[in-house]
Amino acid sequence: MYIGIDAHKLSESVCVTDKVGTILAEYKMDNSEENWNKFMKKYSKDDAEIAVESSTSGKYVAHLLRDNGFHLHLANPKELKPVFKSNKKTDKNDARILARLLRTGDLPESYLPTKEVDELRTAVRYRRSLGEEITSIKNKVHALLAIHGISIEASDIFGKRSLGKILASSDGLPETDSIILTDLISRFSDLSLRIEKMQDKLASMGNGIEEVKTLMTIPGIDYYSAIAIYSEIGDIKRFPDTDHLSSYAGLVPRVDQSGETAIYGHITKSGPSVLRYFIVNSVHTLIKLSPTFKRVYRKMKKRIGRNRSIIAVARKLAVVIYNMLEKKKEFVEEHAFKTLKEKKLKNMAERSAISHGFSREDMENVIKDIGIRSKSTRLLS
Repeated sequence: MYIGIDAHKLSESVCVTDKVGTILAEYKMDNSEENWNKFMKKYSKDDAEIAVESSTSGKYVAHLLRDNGFHLHLANPKELKPVFKSNKKTDKNDARILARLLRTGDLPESYLPTKEVDELRTAVRYRRSLGEEITSIKNKVHALLAIHGISIEASDIFGKRSLGKILASSDGLPETDSIILTDLISRFSDLSLRIEKMQDKLASMGNGIEEVKTLMTIPGIDYYSAIAIYSEIGDIKRFPDTDHLSSYAGLVPRVDQSGETAIYGHITKSGPSVLRYFIVNSVHTLIKLSPTFKRVYRKMKKRIGRNRSIIAVARKLAVVIYNMLEKKKEFVEEHAFKTLKEKKLKNMAERSAISHGFSREDMENVIKDIGIRSKSTRLLS
């Protein structure tokens, strides 16, 4: 049988059909542990094929059913949009469409990672969001100082020397701007500590994964980048060849072909932006350390310019990554990077042994502290 589930935060719409498309059952159920237990007892794990849309609620349902032995298909929401566009778009109808597409073999599917890979993705994406917050704070500090004609010439505005200059220059600021500047610096300090904790946590998560250690042999890829790339790729066997991985990373050009004429445009930027970001970001260091990639980059730069060359090298790096993971081989070049590799592995091992402060007790203390501050605020008001 084929089952389509339109998942939402509080409830699910379910449509069950047989092999010829006859609807056997349609119903709505509340999203509760009791109802899901009843659902899993009602249907056979061997006979049921289940389709769920890839949404926040849908991923929860997908992992729950997959982990309990059901054959699960995660539908790609982007490709489903044209299908779901209808004058009669209801949860019931969406569940019917999912069941029908699954039955006919036309369901556009998304990759459902393992629990381990999914946890890595979550950690990496949160760590990256912290970095984006740091960048935002730095930009705000630059803007605030610039309004008052204060310029700090430094690569890192929050380095020790720069902070000293900021402190010396802040005496002439209006009181409100001084308060804002102090708050921004305080937030920067807090975020920096959180980033350090997340880096330690990531190190402990990636320390036992061979694919991560393999990727770390590439110059320019540390354990954070290696974990990010591995978590977005998942099982390399799901890609038939290097072209499919490059396309998944959105590093291939758009093609507009008519007859014998083909026009190549900018890269598609399809697939996970996180994967593309870390591959492209790694290239900037790779072209400095690797003689082979340095030659390739310089040759391309003369012909197509700096930015396009970086993307072209990133595409070549994606090919190298595919071959390394598929063949389980380390990065090989005429110049050995053994010392660099050992340093990176040592750093990851050392950081993985650090207590990262994400225990149950830490959560209890944070919640307790928030409760105390909330109570004090109410009393003051």
